[in-house]
Amino acid sequence: MSKDFLYVMYMGGPDSIDSIEPFLYNLFTDRDIIDFGIGDLPQKILARLISKRRAKKVRKEYEKLGGASPQLPILNSLLNKVSAKYKLTTDKELIYAVGMCYYHPFIKDTVKKIYSEKFDRISVMTMYPQYSYTTSGSCFTRFYENIKIKPPYSSFKVIPHWHLNQKYNDCIITNIRRKTEEMNKNIHDIHI
Repeated sequence: MSKDFLYVMYMGGPDSIDSIEPFLYNLFTDRDIIDFGIGDLPQKILARLISKRRAKKVRKEYEKLGGASPQLPILNSLLNKVSAKYKLTTDKELIYAVGMCYYHPFIKDTVKKIYSEKFDRISVMTMYPQYSYTTSGSCFTRFYENIKIKPPYSSFKVIPHWHLNQKYNDCIITNIRRKTEEMNKNIHDIHI
């Protein structure tokens, strides 16, 4: 059976209470996200202090979530459903991998799965619908730093943004209308 590959990137999140601080450190040392304008080494020192202090403050919020960010489990669940739907509609297997910027699984570790076998088509995207230098841009920077060749196949597609996708926007509109009806309100009377 022919196979396609989908590589999805996102921010990432701590997978345990103990990983909150390392996650925050990785985030605060990324000068594409926050550049304190003090140089690399001083930023790392400041990031260590901020992440240690901030980890204590956000610990309770992560405890409410079960002790970890739900981002990766939700994303994997979604991609399993997409893969099953893909097989039904295309009769092709969709293999996927996830890479995160600030915590496991890191982009630098999972991007190698693109080379794990021969795929008919490869698509690369982030979970950020719109393009931003600090979000999707940061993901793609890491991706291209680690992919080594651009692109690996002729059937390689980069999806830098998808906020204009009609099905995506229809889904948002449908959910807004449904919630408006549940609240028994006129949509014009609600601030979104």
